[in-house]
Amino acid sequence: MQIPTVQQLAVFRSPEDLCQLVDPDSLGISDEDFFNKAAQGLYQKLREAWVLARIGTAIDHVISSVQVKVVDGPLLDGILRFKDGREWEFEVITVLRPGEQPGTEYRRGQRPPQKLSDFSGRTSDPSWIRHPVLGKVKKARKQAVSRHLVAYLNYGGGVSDLAQVATQIPEAKNAFETTWLITGAMFALLFDRTQIPYSSGNWRSYLDWLPSECKP
Repeated sequence: MQIPTVQQLAVFRSPEDLCQLVDPDSLGISDEDFFNKAAQGLYQKLREAWVLARIGTAIDHVISSVQVKVVDGPLLDGILRFKDGREWEFEVITVLRPGEQPGTEYRRGQRPPQKLSDFSGRTSDPSWIRHPVLGKVKKARKQAVSRHLVAYLNYGGGVSDLAQVATQIPEAKNAFETTWLITGAMFALLFDRTQIPYSSGNWRSYLDWLPSECKP
């Protein structure tokens, strides 16, 4: 399967279709290359599409049907469009353990074990998210834009208590319309200024909603 261009990613499609389009295994891209090169900008839009497909899948199931496209612009990585025509403009951020380099766990063909629930294992430190998110908050305030934020927590172990995470990044509550967290298996709505019909403060699995090609 040919690697999609930025122009192909910039077309509205269902989250499931986008997930299949950028699945690294289907594209013949090793996990090491996918994670490392994305961080270096070579596959940046593929990586953002991977995240947007997953948060789009979650929103599609818990709020309303959406379509997703990737955008190549300042402080704007993608757009989710609802059936009624509303559009949510998203910024994507990947959070790693402090001092960790992207993709190190995938080098030499390795793949970390994927559990159905990220709640197992050593609980992650809720402070890890603070520095990366504050960088996005600063940009959002500087440009005076109204965006939604999704933070992909790219580390193993158990997910942090959401109340503790919220205390680390209270600035995000007023900087973004909604703030979402996702992992390789779970998602959560952390902050919401728009009063959407979905409750914040709970982790939930999205794996059952993914196409079979995208499941770990």
